[in-house]
Amino acid sequence: MKSIAPETSIVYCELSKCNQSYVDEAITAKTDADLTALLERVLSTGFISSKVNPAEISRAAADFEALSCEDKKRFIIELLDKNMLYVNLCDIDDEEYAISEADKAFTRSFYGLEEK
Repeated sequence: MKSIAPETSIVYCELSKCNQSYVDEAITAKTDADLTALLERVLSTGFISSKVNPAEISRAAADFEALSCEDKKRFIIELLDKNMLYVNLCDIDDEEYAISEADKAFTRSFYGLEEK
């Protein structure tokens, strides 16, 4: 029977959220007003699916307001570009994501990239 050596360690890493933050917020939203405000923020980000025309959503605002709370949550989540749930490696230097220098350094070392 083999045991794990005491020098063995586990590295735990978390990805930096982008659209996943909106998914989390939609899931935990309690009121219609919260969801309406969230929809406005989502539409203003530009990180929506390329299959969606934001102008059509704005024109259908009354339809959105008529949805149940759960349907509003699903609608918002479906709008999001699923390729932007987390910050991509190529975007870590973008100031909009506010990735700390320590996280950037760790990410670069994890992928074996040179420091900038």
